[in-house]
Amino acid sequence: MNWFKNIKIAKKLLVSFACVLFLAITIGIVGIVGLMSMSRASNELYSAASPLYEMSIAMAGFQKARTYVTEAALYAGDSEALRELEIELHGAFDEFTANMDTYRESITGGYQAIWDDIMRSFNGVVKPGMETVLSDAKAGRDPYEIMLDMEAMDAASDVISDDLITLINIRDGAMDNTNT
Repeated sequence: MNWFKNIKIAKKLLVSFACVLFLAITIGIVGIVGLMSMSRASNELYSAASPLYEMSIAMAGFQKARTYVTEAALYAGDSEALRELEIELHGAFDEFTANMDTYRESITGGYQAIWDDIMRSFNGVVKPGMETVLSDAKAGRDPYEIMLDMEAMDAASDVISDDLITLINIRDGAMDNTNT
């Protein structure tokens, strides 16, 4: 340790400063690498979770539309209530289709066919059926008769609900694989 005592104070200070600088740079590099790793993991999680969120919002919009159309049948003849329900129903349609379109961009593999079936059933059976219920209710048709005519639409709606749950479960499984 005599060699250290023989070094001038200026050199001792420079060596000490260099050691502290080296430690600070090392800690900084380790921190930056850690932040970059966290950012990558966050992006992967977001890319898996965002479509799940979109699908959940689409499903909520679909269920709202089903509720509004049932209410429309019950409010048959009440033009003020039906006017408000019509606005809500069209908002639910828009919410459903917008979020389904956003979700579509994330679909991979053979699951596109499920999405296609959902949208085909929605646009071909369910949405026109809901519009018919609304117009029958506006015309003052008997609520019981309207509800009886809703059977085909309800059956298609049940299939859509099941398919939406299937897509959510598929995406949820993809998220589980991302986390492992």
